[in-house]
Amino acid sequence: MVSMEQLIALYEHEYPYFRAIAYNVLSNRQDADDVMQRVMIKLLEKPDILQKVERPKPFLSRCVRNEAVSLLRKNRSSPILMGDALLDHAPVCQEEGFQRTVDTLSIKAYIKTMSPEIQEAFLAHVLDGYKVKELAQELGISPSSLENQFRKIKFKLNKLQGILIIKIFL
Repeated sequence: MVSMEQLIALYEHEYPYFRAIAYNVLSNRQDADDVMQRVMIKLLEKPDILQKVERPKPFLSRCVRNEAVSLLRKNRSSPILMGDALLDHAPVCQEEGFQRTVDTLSIKAYIKTMSPEIQEAFLAHVLDGYKVKELAQELGISPSSLENQFRKIKFKLNKLQGILIIKIFL
């Protein structure tokens, strides 16, 4: 059983990690922050649910992911696409932003080929500044292994997007 104080402390300490989970589903920072607030409000409104929680981090991870998917469905801004389905939904036009849209879809398609744990770790590293060492410890792998995976990801993204990605991720 987990107390509300323990859950709040975990929430505050691991906020970037949980936010990366929401961002991974929504691809929008503001919506990810909204999800984080909604999850905490729901837990504060129903404290009795914590009596059944044995592992708080996976519990919060699932709460965040479920809330993010619910918000995505509510907004109906875009379906959750995987693999080749992302490229199938690229706009067919010759506007200036066309190539940028195709590049963005290629990047998203590539990121979706990674395991969910690596996706979340990569986003936490890039978006929220988590250290590779912390993420590796969380995943139970060596920091050098995770650094190599991130290096491969950055190399592939560089090939997809060009030099702009290198500037963003470094």
